[in-house]
Amino acid sequence: MSTAYGRLRFGGGAYGGRAGISTPIGAVVVVFDLFGARKGIYQSGVGTFIAVDFSHDEAGCSAFGLHFAGYVDINRNDRVVVYLFDSPEPFFTGVVRSVPVQGSTSKVYDYAGLGLNDYLVRISTGQASYVGDTILDIVNDLVDSRIIAFSPIVKNQMKIQAPTTVVTQIDFKFVPLKDALEELQSIANADGNDYLFGVDSIGEFFFRPRAQEVKVTLVVGFRGRYGISSYDPKDAGEPKTLLHVLKNDGTYYSDFATTDGTIDVFEEKVTAPNIDDADLDNWALGQLWRLERYEREATIEWQIATQLPELLVGDGQVRVLCHRPTTRGAVTGTPWGDGLWGDGIWGGEGYAGYTLDDTLDVKRVEYSVASGSSVRKIQLGTRAVDLMSEMVRIDKDLAALRVSSGR
Repeated sequence: MSTAYGRLRFGGGAYGGRAGISTPIGAVVVVFDLFGARKGIYQSGVGTFIAVDFSHDEAGCSAFGLHFAGYVDINRNDRVVVYLFDSPEPFFTGVVRSVPVQGSTSKVYDYAGLGLNDYLVRISTGQASYVGDTILDIVNDLVDSRIIAFSPIVKNQMKIQAPTTVVTQIDFKFVPLKDALEELQSIANADGNDYLFGVDSIGEFFFRPRAQEVKVTLVVGFRGRYGISSYDPKDAGEPKTLLHVLKNDGTYYSDFATTDGTIDVFEEKVTAPNIDDADLDNWALGQLWRLERYEREATIEWQIATQLPELLVGDGQVRVLCHRPTTRGAVTGTPWGDGLWGDGIWGGEGYAGYTLDDTLDVKRVEYSVASGSSVRKIQLGTRAVDLMSEMVRIDKDLAALRVSSGR
């Protein structure tokens, strides 16, 4: 019951504003049966529902787990939708693949499953052959004829942004849709973009370039919504300089070398899919684009806000600012101080140290919500594009143009 002026967040009450709850529920899980009929709603901290965890990677919703103190009516192939705190949008949509055995003496009953992109592994392409079609046309046909026809995945044309690169010929013979889409992804990457495909948090299929905007900026040691406690990045990966490309039948096709002269020699052999020779150049350029880059990796933890939490997935970038001052030294300066922190005999010394400013791609985000705890674990990687890699991309665009024009 509200008072005249409102007792809830944002002034809920007779004079308007947004109603809310003073102690918001951490997670709400809505369960549907195989036919889409709602069969249950579970709230963390209420009844036997203990916790929920789920993850997103570059293919969208990845995996989830529901944890109860007793057996509940959730079965294999049921579909779940997860909401966090007061967010109106789902944070995860998936399908149950594992349930505990009723009558077990276990004290915790774990239900687990995968995102709807699991159907991209379960469903095959059938026997399909495409001649002179664009990547966009092929993706749309696979979505229409296979994905939405045999799964609960929804098509949203706005989320299918595949390139119009023409594929001379490509054949799929009952391969998993995931494998077919990966081959199309490799060809698409020849235009210099990093294409992602999968199924998102509301169950819609996507095939689009990786988002280049920074989704959030986090500061080490900052108190508040955008603060994190630590940041320990590592530089990893050995980029390749030369690819020896073999055709699908094992015969040699050609070599493809990087144009980035800063990379030390490192060769690798790759085997192309069952595509026409005219498309092999684009496929190989896409492979080289993926393999020639240095990578910076880091894992950070970021608390989930209890009011209007932000959905962070395996797309876009995160910027991390980390200030590491040096050990305090001798006090210098005028008596009253002339530096940032009041240098001089009356205290303080000027700032000295190193500021790390990284902008990295989001690779995977793991959410965990339980009583009194709500946190994201974020896996980051791949340096932001610099001038050298941008010039490499332009070289690849010119090569792809020569291939498509037949010169």
